[in-house]
Amino acid sequence: MMLEHGGRLLRAAQRYGIAPEQWLDLSTGVSPFPWPVPEVPAAAWHRLPEDEDGLLDAARAYYGAPHLLPVAGSQAAIQALPELRAKCRAGVLSPGYAEHAHAWRRAGHDVTLASADELLADNACFDVIVLIHPNNPAGDTFESDALLRLSARLASRGGWLVVDEAFIDATPERSLASLSERDGLVVLRSVGKFFGMAGARAGFVCAQPSVLEPLRQRLGPWTLPGPTRYALRQAFADRAWQDAARGRLHDASARLAEVMTRHGLAPTAGSAFFQWRMDHRAKPLHEALAQRGILTRLFAQPASLRFGLPANKTELERLDRALEEIICERGPTQREHPAANAVVVDAPAVADQSNVASRTAPITSPSARFGVADETESPVRVNAASVEFRQPRQQQSAGNGNGNGNGNGNGNGNGTSRNSKSSKSSNSYNSNNERGNDRAKDDGTTARP
Repeated sequence: MMLEHGGRLLRAAQRYGIAPEQWLDLSTGVSPFPWPVPEVPAAAWHRLPEDEDGLLDAARAYYGAPHLLPVAGSQAAIQALPELRAKCRAGVLSPGYAEHAHAWRRAGHDVTLASADELLADNACFDVIVLIHPNNPAGDTFESDALLRLSARLASRGGWLVVDEAFIDATPERSLASLSERDGLVVLRSVGKFFGMAGARAGFVCAQPSVLEPLRQRLGPWTLPGPTRYALRQAFADRAWQDAARGRLHDASARLAEVMTRHGLAPTAGSAFFQWRMDHRAKPLHEALAQRGILTRLFAQPASLRFGLPANKTELERLDRALEEIICERGPTQREHPAANAVVVDAPAVADQSNVASRTAPITSPSARFGVADETESPVRVNAASVEFRQPRQQQSAGNGNGNGNGNGNGNGNGTSRNSKSSKSSNSYNSNNERGNDRAKDDGTTARP
């Protein structure tokens, strides 16, 4: 069985009858600020890839890892690692990237889905624990010391701590890659998210040679094609671009959170790459946005939406206008829908929806609060038996957006500030700032596609 992922733009275009170039795709956590890939030499296409091309040295310098293995996206490692162990007990963070649990189950292991707090407290029950740091989509973060202690306890009985760091490049100081030569610690890194190169299908596994060598044998030769290897060598060395990209990501994430909050959708959690809202109205909201050519990532359990980052002011304004149409902003009132008997519920901003990006285990994490999908856990209470989001006033048909707000927008519109979401900029909607002040005081910015 194949699991569902974000990024299914062509399928959405077919379903909703909107041309692909007219969509605003916010369904993935891939950075909208891609590294500028240079022209690839013809030899990179012509020759077989070779390990001695300098990629490993460039990757070691970037990740700080003494030993690593390039793989065809960290997804390749997620699928292969469970096959290296005899049947064991695996604890997997939930909610989180579902491919982890899927892979361990498929390999015949006993899998338990649990919150971060539960996994840390009950680690003696497991041979392998899989964490996502920061978590996608629930935003859990962890103190390095806590993870190293957990790794040591698992290693003492021959176990592993697998840490998926696909979204950590914006906060590299939190990574465990440089410590991955420790017993029982396996760190997965992704190139696609931070460098905006998801199509390259490249990732790295950082671990001891005793783990990497059997993984290498399992995956076989030439895990990365020559053009990908060439581009990565340049990208890993471009430190000026990396520093600027981190600032842009934090700034764009903060602006997205401001827009969501202003429309009563204060993020439940998030990261520098996305914002996540748990809400039992997620499905109709996803549908209403899609009818306006805006694609988000819908999760069924728990009912929630993940919003990727708009690339510029034009895209952010398009999302802002769509939410303005869809969600009433006059407070927690109810009125009859003019076109039906369904009830339209105005969704107020909820002051107590703390964005938990800055929280660190072992204190309560998002996954601890949302491990069980229950309507009573939804941030917004709705008393109506039937809830309906307003439909588009008319189908938009604008193209690629040179300032008209209906396309994908080509201006960058984002500065390099790394301030928190409360900071304002020339691209913020200052006339509406007062509506965003109901956010919790600690809501700093915090599936994978």
